[in-house]
Amino acid sequence: MAIVSNSLVFVIVTSTAVGAGLFLWFGSVLCGVVGGLGTLGMLAFVAANMILRPPFRIYQGPAHDRLTNGITGHAKRLWKDTMVDPTEHFDIAFESVSVPIYHGNTKIDSEALSGWYIPARSRTHAHSNLCVVLVHGAARDRRAFLRHLPAFHSQGYAALMCDLRAHGLSSGGAAPLTYGPRESLDVESMVRYARGVLGHSKIVVCGTSTGAAAALIASGRVQDTAALSYIDGVVAENSFACRADQFDHVAKAVFMCAPWLAHVVAPFHWLVRELTLALVQRLDTIPYVSPRESVGRVAPRPVLLMHGTSDLVVPVEHSLQLYDAASEPKQLWVVEGAEHTALYDVDAREWEARVQHILHATQPGVDHTPPQPL
Repeated sequence: MAIVSNSLVFVIVTSTAVGAGLFLWFGSVLCGVVGGLGTLGMLAFVAANMILRPPFRIYQGPAHDRLTNGITGHAKRLWKDTMVDPTEHFDIAFESVSVPIYHGNTKIDSEALSGWYIPARSRTHAHSNLCVVLVHGAARDRRAFLRHLPAFHSQGYAALMCDLRAHGLSSGGAAPLTYGPRESLDVESMVRYARGVLGHSKIVVCGTSTGAAAALIASGRVQDTAALSYIDGVVAENSFACRADQFDHVAKAVFMCAPWLAHVVAPFHWLVRELTLALVQRLDTIPYVSPRESVGRVAPRPVLLMHGTSDLVVPVEHSLQLYDAASEPKQLWVVEGAEHTALYDVDAREWEARVQHILHATQPGVDHTPPQPL
């Protein structure tokens, strides 16, 4: 009887010990999983904020009166030494302007865009009626188009170059980018200023990257030809087709891994994209309409889509999608070997010719002979 009793006690004690061990093992595994998911979520949140608040963004704010020359990375390589102003580099006169921000027809008194207005060389030349609004991409400033400026000025066109909100010397603080909605309102405000204040009857918007996407969105939204913010033509260089697709690409490009690990990292990429979308949607003050949805509404106005095959920031497939979604008159120029925002640097002459074709299309029946040098 004692033997049976001792055996029973042994079984009970052993079972209890095994159960406790399994419980501790399961608990440690569960804690590890929860901790891993927490770490994954934290990393995704940091990544999403880096997309919406790029650490390399050029922003000084309206308290400054001169743009910084502390440019690094890709921008410095492209801009080279053209980082001051049109007069310093090209002996082209300009005026510093402050452009009011409008949300529809409502003026936002607390905000404004800082920029340069470059008058036409000859106010009597037919081209002087047209103003080219130049719109930089995410995390850059108005100087993204400074090296392109002589191409417009020599042909007799005026130009307006502004920093988007939360960039350069404009208002907005360190606000996150919205990759379309807020930036498109900035484009509308620039167009309204060029037409309503500066007196130009024709406006063509030439944008790059996020600036190109914003131009397409603004052009598709404003259909009333009598509106001050009406856009007569669009040049969109390396625009993305949809911000969700772009977020997905950035997540995969920044957090690359070996091909055999792709299926393991895929949930993290998905989480970064979805978290970035969730965060940016909370910033939207107007319904989001993608460039892909907007580009078909640009017609009958001309649109030129441009992209480089070596663009690692926004894949060339985005412009191919935009071209398929656009209606005539439309043009597509794909530059072999060109990087992001670097088409002009690969073939400046062809870039100028393609853009001038769009400018001419908005002024039919006009003598397009450039004005004589002063």
